[in-house]
Amino acid sequence: MRFTGKTVVVLGGNSGIGLAAARAFQAEGARVAITGRNKETLAQAAAASGMLAVRSDMSSVADSRVAIARIAEQLGGIDVLFVNAGVGRVVNNRQLEGGDVTWKLFQAGFPTCGCVR
Repeated sequence: MRFTGKTVVVLGGNSGIGLAAARAFQAEGARVAITGRNKETLAQAAAASGMLAVRSDMSSVADSRVAIARIAEQLGGIDVLFVNAGVGRVVNNRQLEGGDVTWKLFQAGFPTCGCVR
């Protein structure tokens, strides 16, 4: 088991790809914590797997910091952070400002549609 003795946090791990990743880490021996916005799916995943489930909205930096700190405290640190949650947006290139992260990606030749910020 490749993750025995390791602590893995899956952001957005309450359903779909995130939950599948969390289960895969757990099958490899990891202690796993998951986060998500939906308290019902978090509770269901935790009950079925024994994973630590922490409600958190990743679009809020403050919420994210609190969740990560709580998980680290409860599980004794974090070895792997699997980011499966994020906030995206679609923009028109003419609306971008010079200091915008999306503008910098556009200048570097990356498509800006759907960039995660």
